[in-house]
Amino acid sequence: MGSRRSRGQIFSTDLLLALFIFSLITAIFFSTWQYNKNRLTFEQNLRRLEVIANTVSEILVKTPGSPVDWETDPNFNNLTSIGLAKLPRHIDPAKLSTLPQVPADQLKDVLGIEHNEVLIELKTIDGNTIRKIGTKPASEYSVTVRRIVSYEGGEAILRVTVWGDRNYAGVML
Repeated sequence: MGSRRSRGQIFSTDLLLALFIFSLITAIFFSTWQYNKNRLTFEQNLRRLEVIANTVSEILVKTPGSPVDWETDPNFNNLTSIGLAKLPRHIDPAKLSTLPQVPADQLKDVLGIEHNEVLIELKTIDGNTIRKIGTKPASEYSVTVRRIVSYEGGEAILRVTVWGDRNYAGVML
């Protein structure tokens, strides 16, 4: 009879060891899953910001805006699109000098980036700043796009930096 009792019994240490190993494997699985999910979200948000930055830069360097003479309207009442080009990739000095006067909220609204911030800079090829509109990004989510343009007979670089926080980095145009 003594042998009957010993058969089929589980020692409590075996049970505790099995529970510990199961818990450890489960914790590692969920930790890895959460890490990969966060990394994927971060990369998706950066890709969305890249699309926004590319779109904004292309609009600025290839179009004159709408209305075409938007820079002559002191209140920007009819402004529906902002462009800086006389011709594609040829920056109009009058439009560039007027751009800082457009209220920041209206600028973001017209560019379609209400939940993001933007910094627009025109620099010489040597890196000297010609014009800067906006402030430096204060976020881990930022993307900068550069376009070579013609400005007053020479080459220049238009830099567009777009950024947003974790909640709004994914807002599309």
